[in-house]
Amino acid sequence: MTNRISEKKSSEFTPKPEKQQSREGSLIGRTVADVTKDESYLNISEKVENIFEKQGVKKIKKEESTKEIKVVTEKKEVKIIEIDDSTRFHAAIVAAKNCLLEEEQKDKTFLTKDSKHFGAFVHAYPVKEYALPKKFVTEDDSAGMIVKKNGDIASVFKHPTNCKIRGVLTDLIPRAIKAGGNHLDCFNGSLPGMYSACGFIPVAKVKFDPQYAPEHWNKERDGEPDIIFMVYDEKVAGAHSIEEVGKRDTRIDTMITQLSYSNSYEAGAEKQLKSV
Repeated sequence: MTNRISEKKSSEFTPKPEKQQSREGSLIGRTVADVTKDESYLNISEKVENIFEKQGVKKIKKEESTKEIKVVTEKKEVKIIEIDDSTRFHAAIVAAKNCLLEEEQKDKTFLTKDSKHFGAFVHAYPVKEYALPKKFVTEDDSAGMIVKKNGDIASVFKHPTNCKIRGVLTDLIPRAIKAGGNHLDCFNGSLPGMYSACGFIPVAKVKFDPQYAPEHWNKERDGEPDIIFMVYDEKVAGAHSIEEVGKRDTRIDTMITQLSYSNSYEAGAEKQLKSV
C-alpha cells in the first residue's frame, strides 16, 4: 500500500519380468481381461496383501490413509480477527516493517541487491491514525491490514520471519472485502498479480516520483516501479482466483501497459474512486 508514493509489494515404474514367477506373482502380472476368465482372481486384493505382508510391507488401514491424504491436501484455516487496539496494530506493523533492518545495516547488505529487507513497501501510519479504520490481524499479529471508511485497503503487512502462513494475502484480502474494502494501490511488480487473484483489476497508474520515495527505498534492487491503482470487480473475482498464475500475471501486465498515466497520485486516486 502506498501513502502518496510511499504507502505502498508418474513416471510409470514397470518392474523387469522375472524369468520364473511364483503363482502369486503370476496373479499380479496377468492382464485385466484374464480376471473375468480365471476364478483364481477371486479375492485378489487379499492375495496381494498377503504377498506384501510376506515382504514386510505394513498394511495401512483405509481410514488411516484417508486421514494422511487429508492432512497433506487441506490448507489449515487461517483466523483473521478484527481488533480495536490501535497501539497493538501499530506495534505489529512497525515490527514487520523494521524486520532485518538493524541486522542488514550492520552486515552492510542494507540497500543493496542482496538485501532481504522490504519494509519500504509497507506504510505505517502514526498510531493515532489507526483509531478510525477497521483493523485486522492474524491471531499472532504476524500479518494484517486496515480498511478505511471509504473502502481503501491499506497498511497490508506480513512479518518476514514471524509469519508462517504461506500465501496469507489470500486470507487477508477476502476478509477486507467482506469488511467493505473495494480498492487499493501498490507498487508494480508481483503485487498486482497477487491482488488480481482476489478479484482486483488495475484502473489507473502513476509514475514513480523519487521525491516521494518511501524511507529506506532500495533503488538498486527495486528500481522505480509505477504505482498501480486497483478496484475490486465482483464479476471476475471467481475466475481470477482459479486462473493459472502465469496467465493471470500476463493478462494483468497487459492491462497495466494499456493504461494511460495519470499526472499525479491524486489524479490516479480520483480515477480509481470513479471506477469503484
